[in-house]
Amino acid sequence: MMIRARLSTFRHTEDGSILALFAVLMAVFFGILALSFDFGRTAATQSEMQSFADNVALAAAGELDGSADAINRATLAAQTLVTDTQTFGTGPSGLGFDDLTLTFYTTRPDAFTAATNAPRAARFVTVDVAPRAVSAIFGAAFSALSGTGIDGAKHVSARATAGHERQVCDITPLMICAPAAGIDVDASVGTALTLDVSVSTGNLVPGVIAMLQPVNEVAPVIDALCGGLDGLGLDLCQIAAEGPRASCYDDTSAAAPDNLLDLEVDSALNVRFDIFGGAATGLVNNPLYPSAPNILNGFEPSSGQCIADNPQASATVMGLPGDDCHTSGVCSFVGNGEWSAGRAAYINANYGGTDPHPDATSRYDFYLAEIEASAQGGSATGGVLGGLGGLGGVVADITDSILPSCTNQISADPARRVIVTAFVDCSGGGINASVDTLPIIDYAEVFLLSPAGLDATGSVQVEILGGLSSDPQNNVTNARVRPVVRLYE
Repeated sequence: MMIRARLSTFRHTEDGSILALFAVLMAVFFGILALSFDFGRTAATQSEMQSFADNVALAAAGELDGSADAINRATLAAQTLVTDTQTFGTGPSGLGFDDLTLTFYTTRPDAFTAATNAPRAARFVTVDVAPRAVSAIFGAAFSALSGTGIDGAKHVSARATAGHERQVCDITPLMICAPAAGIDVDASVGTALTLDVSVSTGNLVPGVIAMLQPVNEVAPVIDALCGGLDGLGLDLCQIAAEGPRASCYDDTSAAAPDNLLDLEVDSALNVRFDIFGGAATGLVNNPLYPSAPNILNGFEPSSGQCIADNPQASATVMGLPGDDCHTSGVCSFVGNGEWSAGRAAYINANYGGTDPHPDATSRYDFYLAEIEASAQGGSATGGVLGGLGGLGGVVADITDSILPSCTNQISADPARRVIVTAFVDCSGGGINASVDTLPIIDYAEVFLLSPAGLDATGSVQVEILGGLSSDPQNNVTNARVRPVVRLYE
């Protein structure tokens, strides 16, 4: 009876049941702890590899400045500037160039973007870090106890994309549709372009010059220079006025203008030549719209002293020529930089056959030399030119053609006839205002050789002076370039 009573008591007692529950809970607790430990090892390795990828991407993107050796320099930067370590992944603890792959792109990469090997076009880089396996302590223990052979190891990798963009400030908001094959601005210094300013539809084709509408505007377009203006008046001010512009744009893409006829580009450009026609008629003698200190252009008014809308070819002087192939009609709107025949004609027409500036190799150099020489005329030229100093020897009969006869406002800046413009890829065909973006190839300074739209072709000729430098002292104008390198993913 005593044994039976004890067995019954043992069967019904609850003493010690908490120990069983504690054992179960402890197993769960240590399981969670083990899983957390495994997760932490994986997350730490992922973080280390992502940090490595981010830093390599930034280092490589910093070299993608559009130069001929950009990809080589970007690769070298990725190879030598950044190293890192990982703690828990398989293989060596060090992370270096052998662990990553670089892929370069022209535009910010997506699933439909093709890679590029063209150094001048590459502006974005994607860095892929080879995966590392991170062993799971809990998974290994479970594998050993269960005999499943599944160790629970996790494979982690990293990817980063960075881009090199530029913010371009204090520019003339104009764009030139580049040739179908694009254009290397720095290799085209001294080349003349014949550009169409008489577009009558919304279509943009290579050779057209039009108002620039950047997709991303970094700073407001309405600044102190053009404050209080809007519409046509604002556009005219942005292109024709002289003074600092607070506006900054990125260098990735532009929008097709809604209507190319909203602004008379020719009227805005011609202010620099002492020509105030069309939308610029009321700007005569306005100090915001001075002429250049040298307006020699080969046109004269049919009557009165202002050319305005009634020009005729001058019988006494000639303006700076385009390239010889333009004159002969054997090249497209892009010349070849050769202007020896045009130079001879210019010297014969204006200087009686004797070259007063033989050291001036480009048309812009010749223009500057004429300003310097005109200043030596002292009281004969007067005004702002009297204090410029220079080379001397100006031919008297062209002095009046160098100075304006319409406005009483003359700029003291020889670069008044230089504009900064975006070269845009319009090669897609059928481009019009329904197209959202057009890739910007480069920003460049160009020198206005002639007034716009005064001849029967409705064109303007310019000479390429070169791409914008990141050092403002190397730019003819006061345009500023600010490099911006950033991560995107």
